[in-house]
Amino acid sequence: MFFLFRILFMNKKDLALMNKRHGSLFAYARGRILSDNKKREEKDKQEKLLAKKKEEKDKKDEKKEIWSEKAGTIRNRLNNKKRLSEDRWNRFAGTAESGGRGR
Repeated sequence: MFFLFRILFMNKKDLALMNKRHGSLFAYARGRILSDNKKREEKDKQEKLLAKKKEEKDKKDEKKEIWSEKAGTIRNRLNNKKRLSEDRWNRFAGTAESGGRGR
């Protein structure tokens, strides 16, 4: 009540200064709220993207075919040692079209 009574008897200069101060405070608060909302939306978007990537990875892992040990081994022709390949079709050791014949 006292504040309202005080405003009634303020001169125009003091009233304008008070309005300017309050306006800048409200503008700052409004900007802060908008930036917080933007950050929150961005965070939600990132979480959705990560969840989608995880879901795709899980589906990809489920689709991964199981192949025999013979299909997954590569033989080094220099020393005749065998090792597991990363990919099923990588066992032909870099020969593009002729398979394991080395032509």
